[in-house]
Amino acid sequence: MESLRETKSPLALSGVFNAERFWREQGLSKLPQVADKQAERIVGLMDELMFSLSRSGDYVLTSQPMHGAHLDYLASIGFDFTNVICDTADENMDMMNLPKLPFNCTFNSFAVLPHHKQLSELLGIVYSEPENEIIRWVNGKHYSTDMRSRLGIPNPARIATSSEELQEMALEMLKEGPMLIKDDYGVSGKGIIHVCEESVLRRIASFLAAQEKKGCHTRLILEPLLPKTLDFSTLFHLSEKGDFRLVSVQQMINRDFAFRGIVTPNDAFHMELEAIGYLELMEQIGKSMYADGYWGDVCVDSMRLEGNEWMPIVEINARKSMSHMKNGIDAFVARHGMQSMLTYYSISYTHEPSYEQILDCLRREKLLWDPKCGMPGIVPLSANTLLAGSALNVPGKGRLYAAIVYRMEEECLVVETRLQEIFAELGLHILN
Repeated sequence: MESLRETKSPLALSGVFNAERFWREQGLSKLPQVADKQAERIVGLMDELMFSLSRSGDYVLTSQPMHGAHLDYLASIGFDFTNVICDTADENMDMMNLPKLPFNCTFNSFAVLPHHKQLSELLGIVYSEPENEIIRWVNGKHYSTDMRSRLGIPNPARIATSSEELQEMALEMLKEGPMLIKDDYGVSGKGIIHVCEESVLRRIASFLAAQEKKGCHTRLILEPLLPKTLDFSTLFHLSEKGDFRLVSVQQMINRDFAFRGIVTPNDAFHMELEAIGYLELMEQIGKSMYADGYWGDVCVDSMRLEGNEWMPIVEINARKSMSHMKNGIDAFVARHGMQSMLTYYSISYTHEPSYEQILDCLRREKLLWDPKCGMPGIVPLSANTLLAGSALNVPGKGRLYAAIVYRMEEECLVVETRLQEIFAELGLHILN
């Protein structure tokens, strides 16, 4: 298993973490959800996480400048990249404000967006990605559902193409137990509704019917709520020639259908996967995707269920994922004989926190990871996401992404406990 570092030319790393809104076709109905401006702002600033995939001489493109104290710390532990201001989520690009990048730079994104080819041309850098319609197709949840059937994998999902069909199918499924309704282009923690009661289902159907009367069309995935015991994801890469390369397997910590953290599975788990032919199945998925016209990064979400049953395809993501960030940090700290757990802390505050003060406290308590010391600690992966709430009305809300670097698993809990104590001292309240 290897990291995603193929080309020797510098990379221009772009991170748009809500790509689904760009892939969603016009007129597709939406499930009900609560708008959260602070959360949207945080997601818009997650592009800074892309440094975790950088090599020496690469460029990390962000919509806002990365925090100076954060950049200084990353440079001190060995990261060597240049932060360049370029909002790669902006579809209305202003040529006058585009940065200058070396002509041999290769555009490398978290997810490929419809306007990225034009952006690369304006930047004068190398771009090599599949066609936009293929990107859109393979990232729909209906594609994952179809792939199960194509490969002969048990497929409990059904696709509803109208509010009436949704109600009819879901009522039948509810007789067997709770179920999930998934938006075809929903993102983690959004676009998915856990349904236990008929009354909730009828309200959802009514909400969709109102949109259909205005000309919208519906495409939703319905699945029974399966008794899972473990979430994990497998990363692989398909070259432009169709060569399959396994990158890594990562164990997910999810709560309420939203990402909470990522850890490295143990050797016994890898042996289980080999025994059930799981890795061979990933190659089959790769071959099918390449035959459909896709190449590039892939993350397949999977589950182990009660009774030691498996759901090898929960969702296929034809893009990078948070597991890629974890894999990048793992590769970086492995040279020091260590590994990492990637996590985040949702934090509320009544006054804007000082990022410098946070780093100083971590350093004073010997919690800020220093490769020269060889001790477990924290590598802060973001700064702008933490300070995002200060741009809106207080009290603010932000999110700190971090990697806990360790040798032994028990060190993680010690580091997390001490980190929470520091947050409390600084008046930062952990919400998750």
